[in-house]
Amino acid sequence: MPPPTFLSLPPELRNRIYALCTPLHAPLPSFTGLLLASPQLHHEYTTEALSAISNFLSAIQSKWPLASPVRFDKFHRWHDIARVTVSLPLSAYFPRSRDDVWSKIESFDETFLPPCLAPLYTLHLSCLRFAFYDDTAGSFVNHAPGVIPTGLLHDLVDPLNGLPFESEVPPDEDVAVREFRVEGEVLDLMMVFEEDLSL
Repeated sequence: MPPPTFLSLPPELRNRIYALCTPLHAPLPSFTGLLLASPQLHHEYTTEALSAISNFLSAIQSKWPLASPVRFDKFHRWHDIARVTVSLPLSAYFPRSRDDVWSKIESFDETFLPPCLAPLYTLHLSCLRFAFYDDTAGSFVNHAPGVIPTGLLHDLVDPLNGLPFESEVPPDEDVAVREFRVEGEVLDLMMVFEEDLSL
């Protein structure tokens, strides 16, 4: 009797294995062998990997507390799932008009990153990108391309530095892009604006 092969396993079991071979569990380059084994494995694995990451992000979206949704770029190819783009509504950080409660300083130092986004920091990614989108089709006070609220910046980077997910903003610190070494991998944490996404 010939020894069993991976393809001799039931499809349901193979799919459960494929779902483990994603950035949810390890860096994507660890699984390139599955793409090269056979056309059937390539197709099955790609389909399940894309589905696993999409379901993971959909679960985050379902817990988003604001009226304007958080958005994630769609994945079309296998290697896309190592790069996640999160688009946050501008209204979460910038006042709609000068009549709103926030002053310039308050809107810049306001820290707000819903805890439902915390699982993003557990992924094994090559790039985690955060962007803004205009959720009210109007101009916002204190907003201009390239302007990043200090509070948001600290909300994003504190978990990578081992700090609580929400913490107080140190004064006079404003850095747009940083690199962090996470589990031996360099995670490129980027802040971009909607008009820059085509670059």
